Amino acid sequence: RTGGLELLYTTTNGGPIIRKFIPNMVVEECKCGLPATIQQ
Repeated sequence: RTGGLELLYTTTNGGPIIRKFIPNMVVEECKCGLPATIQQ
């Protein structure tokens, strides 16, 4: 698959939405390092 994981999150409550795209090949590598507070 050529898709990836797109994250939508805010750094602060009510703050601007940040979009981050992670290709599939690095999703597993980055998953353990992501903040647990990311929600969407």
